[in-house]
Amino acid sequence: MKVLFLQRDLPCNGNYGGVATQVHDLANALIKIGVEVTVASISGKPEDAAYEHHKIELPSFVNSSRFLKRYLLGYYFKKIDKEVFDVIHSHGDNFLLFGGRPQVRTFYGTAFMEFVSARTWKRKIAQLISFLLEWVGALAADYRTAISPDTARFLPNVNRIVPCGVDKTVFYPAGVKSENPTILYVGSVYDRKRGDRLLGLMPDLRQVYPAIELIVAGPERVNGAGITYVDRPDRSLLAGLYRKAWLLVSSSDYEGFGLPALEAMASGTAVVAVENAGSGYLCGNGKYGTLCSKETLFETIVEHLGDSDKRKQIAANGALRAEEFEIIKVAEIYREVYAGVIKK
Repeated sequence: MKVLFLQRDLPCNGNYGGVATQVHDLANALIKIGVEVTVASISGKPEDAAYEHHKIELPSFVNSSRFLKRYLLGYYFKKIDKEVFDVIHSHGDNFLLFGGRPQVRTFYGTAFMEFVSARTWKRKIAQLISFLLEWVGALAADYRTAISPDTARFLPNVNRIVPCGVDKTVFYPAGVKSENPTILYVGSVYDRKRGDRLLGLMPDLRQVYPAIELIVAGPERVNGAGITYVDRPDRSLLAGLYRKAWLLVSSSDYEGFGLPALEAMASGTAVVAVENAGSGYLCGNGKYGTLCSKETLFETIVEHLGDSDKRKQIAANGALRAEEFEIIKVAEIYREVYAGVIKK
């Protein structure tokens, strides 16, 4: 079985975004179970990629424009010769791919909820356009998967919920936690992930725990008393940060799924998340991680930092969730999906 992945970015050259990493891990896992995978993207090929790679060379006028790169990539995906492949698996930008080879489309969230949670009108407009293109892409595909029930709720004809997966050869519990109370935050700070909400709690948290450290791993540099910034760590470094942290805190208004929380669960770290549909799905509505409101985030963090037994129990429950979502199991689901699409 030969499968072509279509994906904008891959985890290399400082880009370690959630979808890019997820597509890379899934492609590698499919190779392990006997599926031939080629990934077409505008990124280079990651060093640990076991799959074939087709680099899309964009014209300079497109490559230099964020707007054109965002909305013209579908045209360059359409130009790829796909006849040698049994299945096309689109991870985005498939709105021009009508007809041709059997096609699976995976939705890693929905631009509609990005639109709702956007904090500027410019971003709202961009996400609304993206949402319309998601609908077109859903209609172009023969089979549609979504990473959570909430994602499926806003899109037409989703056939199956297939969650994100975690590579447990990278993310696993080991060693001891940091000596002082340590919170890890992974992601952007000033968008719908609302990392600034957590930053704003630090002065009060330091009143309760003077030695507390907040580690922020992401693309936007931040500073402040008790705050350590790590600029877009690679996965080896990130895995170490998960293992040492006392808590992984997600302060997001919206998550399609919440990959950092899953990686923290696999690494033996308790998760605290502001309640939203994606985080609720991953955390089993509180069974595998603690959910709270944005108003009670401070009290919830204080309580968890002060109760080691509670943290250990939540971490143990989270490890069970991570077992369900191991990447090789996700790959086996997709192999089944591909076989069904080909047969149909």
